[in-house]
Amino acid sequence: MARPDRLGRRLDLPLLAATAALTVVGLAAVYSAAEGGEYFWRQLLWFGLGWLALGAALAVPYRWAIRFSWVAYVLMLAALGVLAARAILWGGAAYRWLTLGPLTFQPSEFAKLATVMTLALLLDLFRRLDRLSQYLLPIAVAAVPAVLIAVEPDLGTAAVFVPLLFACLYWAGAPVTFLVLLAAPLAALALSFKLTAFLAFLAVVAAVALLARVRWWERGALFGASVLAGAATPLLWGLLKDYQKARLLSFLAPTADPRGAGYSIIQAKIALGSGRLFGKGFMEGTQVHSGFVPEGHTDFVLPAWGEEWGFLGCLLVVILFGVIIFRTFLIAHRAADRRGGIMAFGLGVLFFTQFVVNAAMAVGLIPVTGLPLPFVSYGGSSAVASLLAVGLILNVKLRRERVAEQERLFGY
Repeated sequence: MARPDRLGRRLDLPLLAATAALTVVGLAAVYSAAEGGEYFWRQLLWFGLGWLALGAALAVPYRWAIRFSWVAYVLMLAALGVLAARAILWGGAAYRWLTLGPLTFQPSEFAKLATVMTLALLLDLFRRLDRLSQYLLPIAVAAVPAVLIAVEPDLGTAAVFVPLLFACLYWAGAPVTFLVLLAAPLAALALSFKLTAFLAFLAVVAAVALLARVRWWERGALFGASVLAGAATPLLWGLLKDYQKARLLSFLAPTADPRGAGYSIIQAKIALGSGRLFGKGFMEGTQVHSGFVPEGHTDFVLPAWGEEWGFLGCLLVVILFGVIIFRTFLIAHRAADRRGGIMAFGLGVLFFTQFVVNAAMAVGLIPVTGLPLPFVSYGGSSAVASLLAVGLILNVKLRRERVAEQERLFGY
């Protein structure tokens, strides 16, 4: 058994400390926004289970966890399939939670982790990524859960699988120009609402295609996919739910419907601004406690926190997330093998994406997505999955020396 001082050197203590600090922030934010009571005690219980999950993730060698990650991936697909079937058959509501006996959980939160680990397992098989055919299976691994989650419907969570896929591909050695071409159809969907921007974007994609060192027909296929994606935008718009259209329109013009679709964004901005430098004080947030900011303990937990703790309180949250993301990327860079590096980098991008999206949503930079702020927003599945992800990341550093020795002696 490792001595405590040696274990402390092998663990990433800054990452662990920043995670613990954010869980304290989360408990304080939920307690205040929900005015104590049931939500706080539930979140405290979920964080306790999450820390147990973190410890379990440290106990199992991460190479074994990655090797059998496809089992978790298949189980999550089955759970997401059940929810998608419910949404198709019954419709009219969002089906995002699955109940198994006394346990209710959100499979999409754990599907993110399973997908990153499965991508690490798969991409480790490719020493070079220089053919379009090599990308098809990794794309399918990320696309299947994303589509099932979109059917629930939960477009915000489904969209997270895009940066996860590209992060894992990048760390596995995919050429940047090829990744740009792969991302072009998705970007074309967003830019096609304005013809001039769309045409300018196609010109940039054509230039990148000329520079990319891939077969001519692969470049042509990806460029053609961008054109088709832009042309399909009106069709995709028609497939959106009414509330999803309202969120997009309220993002473009929140003051057009200040009592309807734009209400949440406007009130969140007011709450953040009213906190000023030092905030109004713990449990003194008038905007949240008066009910003006909806979902102050979940989607809009950052404005609720900012109203009571001000700019300095928000800066603390930014710094803590910065420490977690930076240390995760550092662990990925120093990982002893490709699988560990891909997994750690993918999970770091997951934290980065969720933090940026939630914060940008709170200040009106992007449409409301309903994506939780890891460690801070109320939610049992998010709390447990986030702490489990930290355990997996810490595991990569904890066993770096052992894995490096194994690689040196046996070559695997």
